[in-house]
Amino acid sequence: MAVLPDTDTILALLPDWFEDYCESHPHSGLNFKSPREFIRLNA
Repeated sequence: MAVLPDTDTILALLPDWFEDYCESHPHSGLNFKSPREFIRLNA
């Protein structure tokens, strides 16, 4: 079982997690592009 940080720590880390998820991780449903890359290319 993973130990989760307290709420304040999670809230402080969320912006970085979202940034990493939206910029660095390709998604198969987006033709293996990151969400932001997909949006930029299809705007």
